[in-house]
Amino acid sequence: MRTPIAVFAGILTAAIVAAAQGQAMPPSAESFDEIDTANGGTFGAGLWKYELKITGKGTRSQGSQGRLFYNGVEVPDAKGINDRYNTPWGLMYWVGRPAVIFGDHGWSLRKVPALDDGAALQPPVVAPTTQPTSQPNDKESKTVEIDESSNGKAVAAKVGGSVVIKLKGNATTGYLWTVKSVDGKSVTAVGDVKYTPAAAAQGVVGSGGVFVATFKAAAAGKAVITMGYTRPWEKNKPPLETFRVTVEVAE
Repeated sequence: MRTPIAVFAGILTAAIVAAAQGQAMPPSAESFDEIDTANGGTFGAGLWKYELKITGKGTRSQGSQGRLFYNGVEVPDAKGINDRYNTPWGLMYWVGRPAVIFGDHGWSLRKVPALDDGAALQPPVVAPTTQPTSQPNDKESKTVEIDESSNGKAVAAKVGGSVVIKLKGNATTGYLWTVKSVDGKSVTAVGDVKYTPAAAAQGVVGSGGVFVATFKAAAAGKAVITMGYTRPWEKNKPPLETFRVTVEVAE
């Protein structure tokens, strides 16, 4: 089985899958699980998740059922056999749902050998979850949206409001924006960092997208939010990029 480094060495410029994101992201955006094709299970890598169920293990009728998820949403059946996604584990093929119980079914790391490769698929676009709006009042909460231009700066927020950080990135290179620390109790993270791939022309991969991290302004005071752009499995490497912002929360 190829190592994660070898897998991504062949990926085109910034192209989860997708994608681990909350739920848009998998339970742990910092994990990379090697797929155990012999025993099956649930495996996460960035914005991707793969569920593999082995049936009739050890018998002549042994088969497998593979389900693929990206950014917390199950990937639909592909249109053609051997259509494939480029995932952190390598190429993931759609092998169909044969009527027989043995062999591979659904999504598999093994393509149907008698057929050529199908279409190269892009990670599906998952619309970000919209937060329900509350009725306006005298202390109407406000949302503060910031991006890379706020790196190293301070922003103001109101108690009860939200701070939304939007950072450009490309999940298909393996790099993810994740929250490294929140120094202070005036803001709290809301859910996981979500990823939305940018719209791209048909057949074009690696167009990148936007990572969105949401925080609630919980109490008056200051808090420093630090985010890092890293590959989950490169534990001992410093982030490729770091984003840091001071949030000043007032009543």
